[in-house]
Amino acid sequence: MDFTGVDVFGDTTKMNFAIDTIGYPPTDLDTSMTVIELNRYGTQIQIYDRTTDSIPSYDTIVAPAEGQGTIIDLMASNPTKLTIDAAARIDGRGTIVAGAGLGGGFRLVAPFSLILDEMVFLSQPTVIEEMEYETRNKIRNSLISAEMVFDVMNAMPIGAELSMLLSNSEYFPTSGTPEMLLAFRDTMAIKQGWSPTDNVYILNRCSELSPKTSNIYIYDVMTDFSECIDGIPYIIRSNGSGVDTVISYVDTLFKFILPDPNRLYTSEDTLGFPEGMVAEPGNATYATGLDTNRVRLITDYGDHYVMPRFQINSTDSQMIYLSVNDHLEVGSFITFRVSSSGIFASANSELVIVKPNGGQTLYTDQSYDIQWRTYGEGISEVNLYYSTSSDTNISATIDGYWAGASGGFIAENVSSVAGLNTYEWDLSGFSEQDSIRIRIVSKEKVVLDPKTEEYVKARDINGWYLKVRNPGRTSSISSVDQDFIGPRSSRLNWNQ
Repeated sequence: MDFTGVDVFGDTTKMNFAIDTIGYPPTDLDTSMTVIELNRYGTQIQIYDRTTDSIPSYDTIVAPAEGQGTIIDLMASNPTKLTIDAAARIDGRGTIVAGAGLGGGFRLVAPFSLILDEMVFLSQPTVIEEMEYETRNKIRNSLISAEMVFDVMNAMPIGAELSMLLSNSEYFPTSGTPEMLLAFRDTMAIKQGWSPTDNVYILNRCSELSPKTSNIYIYDVMTDFSECIDGIPYIIRSNGSGVDTVISYVDTLFKFILPDPNRLYTSEDTLGFPEGMVAEPGNATYATGLDTNRVRLITDYGDHYVMPRFQINSTDSQMIYLSVNDHLEVGSFITFRVSSSGIFASANSELVIVKPNGGQTLYTDQSYDIQWRTYGEGISEVNLYYSTSSDTNISATIDGYWAGASGGFIAENVSSVAGLNTYEWDLSGFSEQDSIRIRIVSKEKVVLDPKTEEYVKARDINGWYLKVRNPGRTSSISSVDQDFIGPRSSRLNWNQ
């Protein structure tokens, strides 16, 4: 039997298997049973000498041929077209004698009368491009609540669970189990050049990601630790360097159970439809709220990706019949409650430091790019500052941290345009320091202070402290200093 699946991009996934071993009953009075199972390892063949046996007399697994996949690979490719080329042969032996008759019969169940174990499929990710700044600002400043409502009709003979996942990365692990995280690591080794010895784990408590207490670098995913959200699974890569890195988050926007079909055809039906096929679909309506944390993630800077996660439940050894008429219909709408004052207000302009955002060690014989993004209008020039204060209460709004003995100018009157900006910071002559922070301030007053109702300057501070070192004191240069960051964090698994 040959399976060929073609996905939306035209890529082909193939799977085929040929069974040349079947069971024969030990006596004329017995009936043997051969079970052929397609699973994540390939094709498993089990032979039972009698249908009442609980232990097979023969059990083997045939791995996929080179260039082919398993049933899991085939279904996970989300094929838009699935072609099955099947053939069966009955091979028997006997003796023809005078006066005897020849008769027999067989029943071939193929290919889609099935008994299913639990399976999880991920579809292709859909990109949500970065929102325009004004739209983002208005949603964040005016949204009171949001609710999504789904009308679901399930005309498939299986129970299932549908989730919609959100991430800042186009690569999603299927689940948070150790086995699936290893599979995700292997995928990233192929797609992103990771080492096959890298480790992947998940943390969902912000206390374990704090730059004060952990050696985990977070600033590829968030610009400041204050953006961390408790309860959201953060995927972390460990490559043996001593400093692990948050590479993405995976949040569940919503999840609901598909309604079971109201009725399946049985052997007693006389309409000619196969037993186990859907006779009456199931219907249900679900409502789920979107809290402010999830709205903030969707409206955050950069592109985002959503992906349906489809979990098929086990049929508990019951045979079902899949047909071309099986389908799933999901209709949805979203309702927003907004503040009229926020939705009609003008969007404030904003400065966001991109790098260096914290944890790095900089060296006095090199130059480094300070990067920031400018959002909105009215900002044409900025001033860049540094501070050597180790006060954990340091703020971008209190000028005393950024002048005198505690700090000073990096550069003044630097041109700034909408989008990404860069300034090259030459550290020649800069003294060694253990706690450097960077601040950016607009020359113009472009932000309306709601307390005073007056316009003030836009400001931002980088996420965490930097170190400055003389390269003559170290034999190697590392991008992040482990001792500076803190002790290693404990690890958790993500239970989707």
